[in-house]
Amino acid sequence: MMNVLSFDTSLPYLTVALSTEKGVFNFVARSFVKHAANLLPTIDYALRHLRLEVSEVELLVVGVGPGSFTGIRVGVATAKGLMAGLGLPAVAVTSTELLAANVPDRTAAVCIPARKGHVYFAVYNNGKPVMEPKFVELGYVKTQLDAGKFEGYILVGEGWKEITSKKLPSSFDKPDGFRLLELGVEKFNRGEVIKAPRELLPFYVERPIAELKFASS
Repeated sequence: MMNVLSFDTSLPYLTVALSTEKGVFNFVARSFVKHAANLLPTIDYALRHLRLEVSEVELLVVGVGPGSFTGIRVGVATAKGLMAGLGLPAVAVTSTELLAANVPDRTAAVCIPARKGHVYFAVYNNGKPVMEPKFVELGYVKTQLDAGKFEGYILVGEGWKEITSKKLPSSFDKPDGFRLLELGVEKFNRGEVIKAPRELLPFYVERPIAELKFASS
């Protein structure tokens, strides 16, 4: 069993998980404006909690966005530093993949707040991407919802709060550190590995699109 460290700072929640033969550490807390100050101390606490040296970590799983530009930079920069300093491989996981993992056996329409009047939107069916993350106008997604385009979909993500109250409880909007870790290990086993720090890139998804095509579930 590998020693795997995962973290995500692209969302309002700071997410850190560590898996070793000694046990599992899973931390999620809403601390949007304090990610830069809290990430490294939380990683250090996880290592001490499981009595593991940072040099014993074998794989990094990193959330790369979309989400907060500042948060994404914090996470990616931290990962690059660990990769360079320890010679670690890494795996990148998007925030939409992470939230869709909250409902792995359903079709999830993931909606994450972006800058004013826009959201990051993606669709996953059983954890597989049906539509990759896009930067779209909030009003357009609302129009599609009102037209019944998402009938039978599970609405996941805090972006839906500005669109409708007809969604599942907010627990489905909260990332889970262990799910992030599991997604990363699955990608690692498929060979989706980043070996050089320069190859680990943020996933901002900045450009809006005029029209979306929603695939059926």
